[in-house]
This record gives sequence, C-alpha cells and structure tokens, in this order.
Amino acid sequence: MGKRLGLIIGINQYQDAQFRPLQYAENDARALAQWLVNVKGGKWEPSDVQHVQGELATHELLRTLIAQMCLTITAPDDLILIYFAGHTFIDERSGDGYMACANTRSNDLATAIHLPSLARDIMLRSRAAHILIILDCAQTGTIWQLRRSTPYDFYPLLASALPAFNSQPRNRLFLCSCRATDQLAETGERGLGFFMYQSIVGLCGPALDPATGTITLRALHAFLAQRLDDQHKPHLYGCETSPLFLVGTSPASSAPTSIPPASNTVNPTSMPFSPTNGPTGPFRSSPSASVAPTATATEQTSLQRNTSGISSAAIADQYRQQQYMVKLEQARQQLQAQNPTGALMLVEQVLQAAPQYQPALTLKAQILGTIGRFQEALSIVDQLLQMNNNDALAWSMRAVLLANSGQTQEAMAAIEHSLELDPGNTESYAIKNNIMMRQTSTQTPQPKGQPLTPTPDKSSLQGKKAALTGPGWQILALILGIIGCALLSLATRLPAAAGLTLQSISLALLCVNAARSTYRYGPIRIIFTIITSILAAIIPATLLVHSLSTRILALLNTHPSLLMPLLFTVFWLVLVALLPFLAAFAGIVARLIHKPANRPY
Repeated sequence: MGKRLGLIIGINQYQDAQFRPLQYAENDARALAQWLVNVKGGKWEPSDVQHVQGELATHELLRTLIAQMCLTITAPDDLILIYFAGHTFIDERSGDGYMACANTRSNDLATAIHLPSLARDIMLRSRAAHILIILDCAQTGTIWQLRRSTPYDFYPLLASALPAFNSQPRNRLFLCSCRATDQLAETGERGLGFFMYQSIVGLCGPALDPATGTITLRALHAFLAQRLDDQHKPHLYGCETSPLFLVGTSPASSAPTSIPPASNTVNPTSMPFSPTNGPTGPFRSSPSASVAPTATATEQTSLQRNTSGISSAAIADQYRQQQYMVKLEQARQQLQAQNPTGALMLVEQVLQAAPQYQPALTLKAQILGTIGRFQEALSIVDQLLQMNNNDALAWSMRAVLLANSGQTQEAMAAIEHSLELDPGNTESYAIKNNIMMRQTSTQTPQPKGQPLTPTPDKSSLQGKKAALTGPGWQILALILGIIGCALLSLATRLPAAAGLTLQSISLALLCVNAARSTYRYGPIRIIFTIITSILAAIIPATLLVHSLSTRILALLNTHPSLLMPLLFTVFWLVLVALLPFLAAFAGIVARLIHKPANRPY
C-alpha cells in the first residue's frame, strides 16, 4: 500500500453572513487530524496530513491544496482522504453543489468549491487508488429543501457530480452526514459534533477487525449507521471496488476482490434506528454492554491530550508553510503584472507572521531592487547573509544592488564570491560581465543609481535626451494656446470650438509636462514652469495697465462680438499661470512619497 494523504478542513465562521456560524466544525477537524497522526490511532505520517481551519481556509488555498494532493504528489497506490466540516449549498440556476470556503460569497460562485468539477477534473483524473471525501456539512439554501426527498437527503447536492462516477467506477467515494439545516441546529457531545464524536469512538475500537487489526471504510460506515440518528446517519455515494483501509493494510490471504457499489439512496449495511442505539446509547445501556464504548471514549480523550504536542505542531507548521508559499506565489504574479506595490504588500503579510522566513526576505529584496530602493534591498540581503553566509543567490543579489548603486568594486567582489559557491550558475556569469562592462565604460559612464544594463552608453544618452524634452513640450503647448486664442478672435469666420479645443490641449500639455518633469527629474525642473507662469501672468497685466487697454475698449465698441473671445483668452492665461505651477508642486510631493527609478520615458 502507498501513502495515506489527508486534507482536513473545518470552518466555523464565514465572512458572508448568509452562512450562519457553526459550533463544532473546527473542533471536529482538529480531532480527526489528531487521531489520524497519533501512534495509537491511525498512525498516518504527520507530514502527509494537512489541517486547515478558520479564516485561513480560503477558496484559493483549498483549491491549490486539493489539486496538489490529488494530481501532483499522489502515486497509484495512495489513499486520499478529504474531510470538510462547514457549509455546502446548491446553485439555484444550475443545480450544482458547492462547498463554502471561509471567504466564499454566496452571490459569487467562483469563490466556492464546485463539486462537479472536483469530481470530474480532480477525482477522476487522479492516479490515487482510493479517494474518499467526507462532507460533514450544514445544508444551506431553500433550493436544497425543495429538491430533497427526505429531510436529510444529500442526493441533490451531488446529483450533477455522480454521473461521472457511474461511467468510471474507480474507488471514488463521497461520505455525507448532515451537521445542521436551516431549521435544525448542530448537536454534539463532549465538544465535538455528534457525527465526528461517534466516528472517533468507532475508530478507537468498535470498527476494528480484531483478526486483522484493520479498520475499513465499510466497517466504520456500518458502525455509524447503527449509532447515529436520521440527521447524522452517513450516506455513501460512489463505487468501492476494493476495500478502503483507514487503519492497517489488506491481509494478502483474505483480501476480497470486489465489494458491491454503494447506493446513492439506501445504505446496504444500515440498521433500523432505535432509542437504545441512539446518541446516548454507549453511556446509558447496561454495564456489560457499555464497557467497551466507555473505554473507547476515554481513549479518545487521551488521544486528544497526547496529540496536542509534536503531531499538532507538525501539522500546524506544514500548513503555515503552504500558506506562505501561496502568498509568495501571488506576490510573484503581482510583480509580473507590473504591480510591485501589491507584491510588496503580500510579502509583508508573510514577514509579519514569520520575520525570518528566507523565501519572503529574498523576494522582498528583489522587489525593492526592481523599484530602485537599493539601500533597503541591500539591508535585507545582508540579513539573509547573516542567516546563511553561503547563500549564492544572496551574494548575486548583493552584487547587482551594489553595481546599481555605483559601487562596482564591491559588486565584483560579491559576484566572485557567489561564483565560488555556485560555479555553474550562468546567470551569475552574466551579472559579472555586466559589472565588468560598467567598470570599463569610461567614455560615457552610467549615472549612479541606473539599473544594471549591458548597454549603459545608449541608456545614458536616452536619459539626457529625455531630460531636454520638457521645455520643448512647454513651448509647443504655448504655441498651440496662442493659435487657439487667434482662432477665437476669428470666431465670426471659423468655429469657436476649434480655438477652445486648442486652448484645452495646450493647458493639458502644460500641466502634464510640469507634473511629470518635477516627478522624474526633481524640483529643479519647476523653474521652467515658473517662467511659463510668469509670462502668462504678464500678458493680461500688460493689457490692463498700459494704454493698449483703451484701444481694446474702442475695438470692442466697434466689434462687440470680440468680447467673449477676449474674456476666454484672459481666462486661459490665468489658468496657464496657476494650474501648471500647482501640477509641478504635486509632482514634487509625489516624488518625495515614492522616488521613481530615474529612467527615460
């Protein structure tokens, strides 16, 4: 038999108020995870059991973990167990069933786990020998109530997922139990939901085959069918062609070749429910009949105590590692999408939980280097080297950051050390060549802070040309504005809209160029904007102060149609005097908040 892989999920609280809080889901998931890895319980390998609960059980993480477990790391002889304690619901439009994750929104199906897709695209494609999904769930939504034939019917939830099993019966099973409905609340015992409590009791002894020391799914199902009431009685769906062993392995001499398929409406091994076998049966029957159940209940309590140490810590640590990996992968995607700010926020979330997590520190240094914050990135690289001085990647990063800061000699020493640690790294050789080119380029040295590039001369010239385009754009904008003013004065012959359009374009160019220049090249570039503003203010002042104003009044008396164009022209000049200056000042403030990489645009 291969490995036994488990993903145990429990969710009490949901972000969407449509899903009411549950009481026992997280306790049940924790108890099952602890029993599986306990040496007196399932004896599963702790590294093969992942336990996710609470607000961390997001649909992004659960989809990733399910796909990895069923499609990536599984082998042909493996057993996969997925236990879900939480809300499930049916889409009113398609009739498909869904598992609600902690961040699921009832009006957005993309935030939930689609059960038909889980069955068709994951379970049937998996190489595992057995896959068992236990849905210990609350039935949510009116559509479920309308479609079910009995108060606790699970068939409407799985109806669209089961046809795929009928065409390929390969030990793909759903075991469903009702935790609660819209009308019925949860019931439990000793801090656990009643289904999980009785499951732990059965796994600790009554479901065990004394001859072989094994516990099969069929044996546990038969035990639960006797002990549980109608609400919690398990329903088994799918086709089991070979025994599924939860504890132990199949004895070679007595392994059956085939087991009849489980029914989707009737449990073949079920027994009529009676009060004496009901929820309090193990503790209220006669003394002779209660010895074994009481002992198993005591064993369960001791298991919970014994597994609260190493096993629980191993499970929690493994889950945290998975969570960190998902966050960092999202950060890399944000960085590729040219969103370094979003990527940095995701990395910071990981570092808040694990300040010494090396992959997160490495990615943070890369992001800071990408946006030109070289000194901050260098301090993080130094931190990485203090943790592991033989980290070749950290030495390469240090070399690049030093070169970008203009410290080429120190950069060469760092890349040489990286190559000593990892002589076969071709990327490190490329970095070394770039540093050597920077050292030998004496004709057109690259400015300090410029990102490392194999063609520094060309980039430098482009930067200088770009720095001269600001005044050119201002002159062009002023010319366009003057042409617009002239067109307004000729409004009787030409459309006034043409002049207003040119004036608007002129003003927009002046403002954009003023803000961009000071943001990219610093406060020194505000001088050009000040000159433009002064010229724009002098023209209307001159018209008003000097004797030309009397001539203008006489002209207006003769041609009153020129009054509106003149007023628009004066208004435009006032805006030219004020708005570009304010835009340039805004560019300076933006530069102080986030200093941009000094590259040409």
